[in-house]
Amino acid sequence: AETTVASSVASDLDATVAAGGAEAEVRNLRIGGERKGVSATGSAVSLALRDVLVERAVSRGVYVVGAGTLTASNLVVRDTRARPGDGLGGWGLQVGNLDSGLAGVGTAEVVRAVFARSRDTGVAATGAGTRIVLHDVAILDTLAQQSSGEFGDGLWIQDGADVAVSRLVIERSRHLGIVAIDGAT
Repeated sequence: AETTVASSVASDLDATVAAGGAEAEVRNLRIGGERKGVSATGSAVSLALRDVLVERAVSRGVYVVGAGTLTASNLVVRDTRARPGDGLGGWGLQVGNLDSGLAGVGTAEVVRAVFARSRDTGVAATGAGTRIVLHDVAILDTLAQQSSGEFGDGLWIQDGADVAVSRLVIERSRHLGIVAIDGAT
């Protein structure tokens, strides 16, 4: 990606690229900055990412919440950083409603992707009905949570979420490769 979009204005809530309430497609772009990289929030949003690099975002590289839908191919999310104020976050991809307050079930289908050097969690599915499908995906070198030095899990599935995988590689997670808890599959 030759074109870069990055925000120099820090935000715990906003993303550098945000889709809400409509269909959107992002292609051939490098995304970063002092906030989440990409977010798809709301009940009618459908976001497609193609040939996208999300680098050095804060809190979440890619975030799907509410009833948002993500399809991604040829995606790289690397070096996602924790929030500077509390040292939490740094997840590569989160799909679900953990602490969002938004109703609905998020879904994602990700094909040919790498999530590298995330903090705390590489890929997370949280909440009943949330679903992620991963094909040809690598989750690499997940680091500990900055605030506590704990965790560092490759794939986190919680509270009834569902994740289906084919040709998934998880290597060098600081803690666990896969965590499935509280009714997750």
